[in-house]
Amino acid sequence: MCHLENGIEISLALFIAVIARIGIGMLWYSRLLFGKKWMALINKSQSEINQESAKKMYLLEAGASLLMAYVLERVLVAFQVKTLTDATLTALWIGVGFMMMGSLGDYLFLKRSKALYFINNGYQVVSVIVMAIILVKWG
Repeated sequence: MCHLENGIEISLALFIAVIARIGIGMLWYSRLLFGKKWMALINKSQSEINQESAKKMYLLEAGASLLMAYVLERVLVAFQVKTLTDATLTALWIGVGFMMMGSLGDYLFLKRSKALYFINNGYQVVSVIVMAIILVKWG
């Protein structure tokens, strides 16, 4: 457990949750799963993605994932989530109710494809469920 000056505690479970989310993202957007389709939907090639300052993007994603894990942990504690089933259901509601519905307007108004919506939001929902399970099991 790491204690920051402002009283925030960062547990090992938070770091494991962040690593899991990044790992899921790497798999999700790889050629093994949805990477090829995703690149076609955003009109980018692998070389274009590689050229776009990958280090900076991964650092920002890791920071965002750490904040997401911390807030998720606070929600799980506030709702007294103690079982893996409850963690899964809570995260599913968060993923569908907030993440998917929160980004729906962007896809509708920007006229993005349904496939891109489900690929991107599928990653969000799956990763938040896995993070919640890790946080409840090891947090």
